[in-house]
Amino acid sequence: MENSKKTFYKYKKRFVSQRTKTKQDFIKWINSTFLTIMWLIIFLFVYYLWTLNANATLGYSIRDLDIQISQLQDQKEIIETKIDKIKSLDNISKDRYSNTDMEDSTNPISLIVKDNETYAYNY
Repeated sequence: MENSKKTFYKYKKRFVSQRTKTKQDFIKWINSTFLTIMWLIIFLFVYYLWTLNANATLGYSIRDLDIQISQLQDQKEIIETKIDKIKSLDNISKDRYSNTDMEDSTNPISLIVKDNETYAYNY
């Protein structure tokens, strides 16, 4: 009989109350919720680092473009100054090729005035 008692207790189911089951389910729920929240926090942290890196890279690109814009504006001002210098009346009058094609306006040769026409200078 002693032997049968041992085998009987060996296969006997352990009694688990409803309260213990509820407590175990609650602990499982807390653990799963904790793990879910931890994964969410880790994901958001990685996403934050990625966004921060992307914005920093974009900031460097914007800074490079700003430098390029300022250099191009400086070049534009230099070119405009050169154009103004070349267009100035002193340079035109000093140019030996610009005076060769000019005529005296007091006795124009190529001006033709018709008799019955009105012109702007007649008014």
